[in-house]
Amino acid sequence: MDLPSKDTTEVVKNLITAGGIILGGIWAFWRWSLSEYIRRRREVPSFDGEMSARSADFKDGKEVLTVSCKWRNVGVVPLKVNTQATSFTLFDIPDGTPNGPIGPRLKNLRELFVRRPWEHWPGALLEPATNSELQAHFLVERGGTYVVSCRLEAVTKPSALKQVWVREIVWKSAVDPEHTPQSMQVTS
Repeated sequence: MDLPSKDTTEVVKNLITAGGIILGGIWAFWRWSLSEYIRRRREVPSFDGEMSARSADFKDGKEVLTVSCKWRNVGVVPLKVNTQATSFTLFDIPDGTPNGPIGPRLKNLRELFVRRPWEHWPGALLEPATNSELQAHFLVERGGTYVVSCRLEAVTKPSALKQVWVREIVWKSAVDPEHTPQSMQVTS
């Protein structure tokens, strides 16, 4: 039995080395792409927000309520905003509401007004490490107690879960315009 020639041995050795390098490259690419896919799936927008309100006396027993909501993108990815769904909603607490929990999601408040501050924009993008402030103004009866909700909603695919951030504030209007609270702030 003859041994293979030196050239044949060199060719086999080179083929095995090249195959090992190719397989190692495929394995490394697979591991890298899988870890990138998993990392991207974990990266979601993260927001922190604070609301503040103030009022100014108007006439005929009314006042102008100004509500500001400042959103901070504390995440590492930008957020495409659903400009049609992002809104302020003003609720009134109906007379005769029993003691206990109240809130917009409990459906025991009366919705008065909805304001969509970005509805005229085709789109908005909130970059990481930035602040964005939304404002809304409402003409309300003096002496009322109101709940204002600010909702920030992301653009999501129809099959995906909606990404929504909500802040709420309670505003008590003063009966006497001389004693109207000038401002109030809630941070969460």
